Amino acid sequence: EVFRTFWYNPKTNSKTFYIAEQVSHHPPITSIYVINRKEGYCIYGTILARSKFYGNSVSAIMEGSIKIILLNRGEEYTVTLPYANCKGILIGKMTIELGGKVRIECSKTGYSTDIDFKLKPLLSSNEASNQIEGKIKFANKETLAIINGKWDGEIYLHEKSNGLTKQFWNPTKDVIEQRLKRFVVPIDEQKEFESEKLWYNVSEAIRNSNQYLATEEKTIIETRQRRI
Repeated sequence: EVFRTFWYNPKTNSKTFYIAEQVSHHPPITSIYVINRKEGYCIYGTILARSKFYGNSVSAIMEGSIKIILLNRGEEYTVTLPYANCKGILIGKMTIELGGKVRIECSKTGYSTDIDFKLKPLLSSNEASNQIEGKIKFANKETLAIINGKWDGEIYLHEKSNGLTKQFWNPTKDVIEQRLKRFVVPIDEQKEFESEKLWYNVSEAIRNSNQYLATEEKTIIETRQRRI
């Protein structure tokens, strides 16, 4: 099963191409490849997805790592991924958070970052959700800066050398409105095993709020994939 798309950036007149393939159904393993040569980066990796149940919550754990190559610098960064945690699947309001530790490192430069995605404590307010905290280090020893904030909001960088704090990231309304448009291959031009075409009947059933038909169509696809 394959999914392909691209984003066009009018400011640089460049395209970012993305392709993902489910290389294994059992266990579910997906490989991805992203490239924009004009802007100078390439991203690739293979991820194994697995789930873990805790009674009233479930976690989707992504095992593996992603490589980010900055072509103009000749630097390659290895990035691990957080897990998604869904609470309230049986009792209470259903919420989804990111949790776990993420590590970003570059063997060429010696720089690395450990970021902790924190789950909201049970009795805390919504202000405690989506919090992150991490350290930027050199040679895995010297701490150069501290990172904290919200992964879906403002993130701040505290530099150890001069004690200064500055805003590192803030997804304001203006930033969100600059999000690049995503293009896909027209469905009548897609091949048999492209995701959008393969799951078209399931998607239509969901859009029409027909859960029974969606389940039937999903079962047909998955039964066929298991045979392959």
